Order: sequence, then structure tokens, then C-alpha cells
Amino acid sequence: MDKKQKGLLLISGGIDSVVAGYLIAKKGFGFDAVHFKNYTDLDKIKSLLNIIKAMFGFNIKLYVIDHSIALEKIKQKTFPNFRCILCKRTMLKIADLIAIEQNYDFLINGDNLGQVASQTLSNLKSISNGIQTTIARPLLSFDKQEIINIAREIGSYKISTTKDLPCNYLPDNPKTRSRLEEIRREEKKLPQDILSEALENIKIIDI
Repeated sequence: MDKKQKGLLLISGGIDSVVAGYLIAKKGFGFDAVHFKNYTDLDKIKSLLNIIKAMFGFNIKLYVIDHSIALEKIKQKTFPNFRCILCKRTMLKIADLIAIEQNYDFLINGDNLGQVASQTLSNLKSISNGIQTTIARPLLSFDKQEIINIAREIGSYKISTTKDLPCNYLPDNPKTRSRLEEIRREEKKLPQDILSEALENIKIIDI
């Protein structure tokens, strides 16, 4: 791959996404980041990105989106057990639009196969359908301890494990296996402006 290519990292504040960004940067790629703000303090995100900046010496543009606006509509309009899938799919769709508009070459995601409900094979397939930008998932086959070891090595583990507020949108029984037709059926219940509204309210921070 051309080392001049640049990615867009979806960073959550947890252990995985910053490690995914580290592994991509270690390969020689630069990236900017997008954070879908819901329950994580923004200073935590900045601290994690500053670790990467200090290690690799490139500046990072951070796009911040108030994801609670979309999540509230998902909560009101769709069945609860699809909520995690629709949340993740909406984030990817928005990141995809940013990547296309701003000419990023690929998206970077901290997905780890089977670790949480939205990361089963069938759900990853449903979540990724229709995304035009290539998605790099460097942690896909890692086990959790391998990811933790890297996080400790780069100094992000303590920051990532500081306690966040609970997610108010987490359903009691998230769906672990999905079919694309089910997801499309649920998405039709959502207002058509759910993506454009998010894009209209982006804040940009230079790290």
C-alpha cells in the first residue's frame, strides 16, 4: 500500500480503537479521527490521540459528532434489540460520508471478531454493507489479552480504562445475529435526515 494514503479512525475511548490506530500508524500511514460523542469525556479522546501524535509525529484532526441525536431517533423508532447494530451502522455511514468528502483513503475500526454483540460475523457483515470506503480492521483476529498488552506498551491502557458514564441506549438483549433485510427494514423507520443532521453539527479539533 502507498504510505501516502491517509485513514480516518473511528475512536471510541475504549481500549481497542486507539490500539487499531497505533497499528495503522506503525505501518507508516497517517490518519485523522472521528469521535461519536455519547458518554465518553472528550478530554479522554484527546489524551489517547496525543499518545499517537507523540509517538509518530503527525498532527491529527478530530471530528466530533454528537451521536446522542441519532441514538435518540434509533431508540424511538426501532426495535431495541437492533439498537447496537443500527448505532454502529449509522456511525460507519457518517464516517464514510466524511471520508468521501474529505478524500480519506480508508476507515480504521477497532472491531474484534466476536468480542461484543455488534462484532459477530453476521453483524459485521450487516453493519458494513453499502459502505463505499475500505474499512481496515487491524484487530479483527486478536484476542483481548493481546490488545491489552499493546495498550499497556504504548501507554493508553490506563486512560482507556478510566470509568465512563454508562451508555443510556444499550438494550437488554442486543441481537447477535442479523440479516441484512432485517437491518434495512429497521433503517426505513428512521428519518431521512439522520445522517445529514449529524454532518451539519460536526465540531473539528486539531490535536
